[in-house]
Amino acid sequence: AAGTRSGAAALSCIASRPGFHVMVVGEDIEQPCPPGSFSEMAAQDSCGLCPPGRFVSMSAASACVACEPGWFSESAGRTECSRCRVGRYANDSGSTACLVCPESYSTALDASTSILQCICPAGTALRSQDIPSLCKTCPRGIECLGGHLFGNTSLDTTPRLLPAMMSLPEDPFSVYSCIGEEHVCPGRRPLAWSEAELGTVCADARAGPRCHKCPANSYRSGSDCKDCSKDGFL
Repeated sequence: AAGTRSGAAALSCIASRPGFHVMVVGEDIEQPCPPGSFSEMAAQDSCGLCPPGRFVSMSAASACVACEPGWFSESAGRTECSRCRVGRYANDSGSTACLVCPESYSTALDASTSILQCICPAGTALRSQDIPSLCKTCPRGIECLGGHLFGNTSLDTTPRLLPAMMSLPEDPFSVYSCIGEEHVCPGRRPLAWSEAELGTVCADARAGPRCHKCPANSYRSGSDCKDCSKDGFL
């Protein structure tokens, strides 16, 4: 019968082993299942293709292997799985396709395994806590390396002001050039989301647009703030 091969002196038939098959009645050599296919049981006359989501890279396989999370195979008979490309992910083993990150989000690497690996890409940031939360392009004067995680509803702390630039807590993404440039606004610091954080943006306790307001008991001279008491004004 098909699935068996001739035994010694053709006096008996021997079932083909799992991972092999015999297609022709009376054939005395069993054939290994080629890569991408398998034979789970003995005495088979054909090999089955690995289903989508599974693969096998070697011959004579008795079972197929599920693709790992972050990888997929979309068709039968695959000898390897494909990795999910940037911007996609696969949660489960045995995936037949990758899921796409939510609108405006991407991933840092291939083969991502969770929606929680979706982030704001470089050049964008989560500019508000509105729902839906979308990553938006950063304006000139702000460096956005990206990386804010999808599902993180806290303020995005990844944007950094460039040197000689500042913004105010009322609208942190509206950028001003600083009076005194880098001396007053050193940059490479997080945006100020509250008045208490403005001191990280403007040096020497300055305030206001362009950090033009000098602190109490001082006055502005050019781009510098002078102490009134030292100059005889108090």
